[in-house]
Amino acid sequence: IEMPDEWNLAESLEFWEQNLAAAADAYGRIAADSQDEQIKARAEQAQARCLLRAGEKQAAIAVLGRLSQRDGVDASGRSLAADAQLRLLEVTEPESSERRAAARQLTDRLNNYAVADLSASQRRFLMHRARELAPQMASFPLLAAEDLAAEFVAAGANRSAASVVKPSGLEGVWSLTSADGRMTVLYRTENLKSQLGASAIDQAWPESVSVSVRAPGESAAAPNELMAASLAPTMPGWGLHLHAAGDAALEAATSGRRTLLLSIATVLVGATVALTGVVANGVRRQMQLARLKNDLVATVSHELKTPLASIRLLVDTLLDDDHGVAGEHREYLELISRENARLTRLIDNFLTFSRLERGKQRFTFQPIDGREVISRAAAAVADRFNGEQAQLRVEIDEPLPVCGDRDALVTAVINLLDNAWKYRGETKEATLRGGVSGDRVLIEVADHGIGLNPRAVRRVFDRFYQADERLSRLHGGCGLGLSIVKSIVTAHGGDVAVTSTFGNGSTFSISLPKTYINVCENSRQPAEKPALAAAEKS
Repeated sequence: IEMPDEWNLAESLEFWEQNLAAAADAYGRIAADSQDEQIKARAEQAQARCLLRAGEKQAAIAVLGRLSQRDGVDASGRSLAADAQLRLLEVTEPESSERRAAARQLTDRLNNYAVADLSASQRRFLMHRARELAPQMASFPLLAAEDLAAEFVAAGANRSAASVVKPSGLEGVWSLTSADGRMTVLYRTENLKSQLGASAIDQAWPESVSVSVRAPGESAAAPNELMAASLAPTMPGWGLHLHAAGDAALEAATSGRRTLLLSIATVLVGATVALTGVVANGVRRQMQLARLKNDLVATVSHELKTPLASIRLLVDTLLDDDHGVAGEHREYLELISRENARLTRLIDNFLTFSRLERGKQRFTFQPIDGREVISRAAAAVADRFNGEQAQLRVEIDEPLPVCGDRDALVTAVINLLDNAWKYRGETKEATLRGGVSGDRVLIEVADHGIGLNPRAVRRVFDRFYQADERLSRLHGGCGLGLSIVKSIVTAHGGDVAVTSTFGNGSTFSISLPKTYINVCENSRQPAEKPALAAAEKS
């Protein structure tokens, strides 16, 4: 966030001149004058800090009360409202109404996991601190779970294989990971045994038969044990054990062996259903949230495209008038045109990403020549690679027969070229090559830019990953371009890879199966195709 010029003056009064009263007034003026809610909240936080240090307790409480109702985060990503509510707990009198209100508000906020501005570490810290300050008023049912999750992450413990209960790496703690690997449930040994035991007790066992659950490594069979059943494969090493009270009971119990076996099977099924139900419910919520986010992205992006197209049309009309627009006005219109094209490319990437995420992206496969894909992509970015900023060389050796969706592959190559232009180095040159190697068609984009370090090479195709956020802010983008390339190429049965040396440029390679016309046929129904980058139209 770009802070106003008055902010430097206020900080100078606070930290250098130690004039806390004047600093508090300066921060207060910033909060009153700013229209930005984030700047307003940070200014109030700084004002309260100065007032407390100056001994103006009641004035600070009033400012903190207003701040506790605002949304936003500080420079470190911490919730400003939650921080203000904690400060109120620290400075108000023990039995005051302000303290009770602050404790109630903070407790409600920390127990509400739908609040998006609270990180896990800040939530856990605030829970512990609130319990220290107001043990009778602050109650957090999930604090033990927060502590266990933090201990699990801090220890670098291993997650279990999907849908299998295994040791987590923490003593007395077991983990169960969902099938898609996105959620891990942690159980303490005693809680897991208690849940399984309660499920077993609910079954219709014969008279004088008791049931116990044993974790891996616990003692072997006890006297009068009727039988033991493994809970594998869901819970390897765990066992369900049935015991008879005495010899007579043992004799009576063995006559109902078939009933026991059926009951054990019921318990096994119940335990498996109970464990997978917890994971499935969590996964379902995550999927619903992801679906809502994707729908929102698609809707907003579609709504933005229409006014952007109208703006582009009007600007181009003005620029085409050689006599009506000149000098500084033409320079401003050209700047508007470039920014409009950049924003349009960004929105097109969002739409393509949204369709891929929702499974609504369909491809029409047909025989095409990769040379046409390369030519169309090069033409689309010609305005950026034509001039002093960068030069693009195109090298094509021979026909490049592939089976694919022409527009989708052009989009993929455009995204690679856009990436090469964005991260170009002082050499300001990129090369687009096409060729055949064995039974593969290769399309490569090589640049002489800043290059990638080994960590970035491993993550560069991840969604929203940006190797250099400073350059991304300068040239635009949100880290979706290369992930879209990977999705499109994978759908065509190909691979995309990168080789790079930090400081010496990168080479991105698309490898597709070489396909002859007589064996290429549509494998999917025609549907909506990915939108080409707006650069192709400019």
